[in-house]
Amino acid sequence: MASYYISPVGEFRHPWFNRPDTKFNADGLYHTDLLVSGRAAEDLAAKIEQAAQAALAEHVQEMKPGEAKKWELYVPFERLEDDETGEPTGEISFVFKQNAKIASKKEPSGYKEVKIELRDSKDNVIDVNVWDGSE
Repeated sequence: MASYYISPVGEFRHPWFNRPDTKFNADGLYHTDLLVSGRAAEDLAAKIEQAAQAALAEHVQEMKPGEAKKWELYVPFERLEDDETGEPTGEISFVFKQNAKIASKKEPSGYKEVKIELRDSKDNVIDVNVWDGSE
């Protein structure tokens, strides 16, 4: 079962929310990186890592040991480091992706078109353009 977490406020890098990116995916892909720092970033990273470890353990549980070793933990974030010194910057870059079309047996066309909703702090849907550097 999927778990949902609300991300802390951060800065978007290369967001595609206004319309889907079709450069490498003809059906379109909404995506962005979210840069977050501080305790909130670490808390979200810990929750995601814990959920990923549980999902991996469940997935490889029924496999033979040799086959299970082929699988490794994937988390959709990266702890950023300074380019020159290699020291941690304290920022975490979270990766978010959503296909613009998803398969659906309920739809006559065989797929459902997805639109990303942006919401304000009071959970109201807002219609604004999102650009690089937006929070």
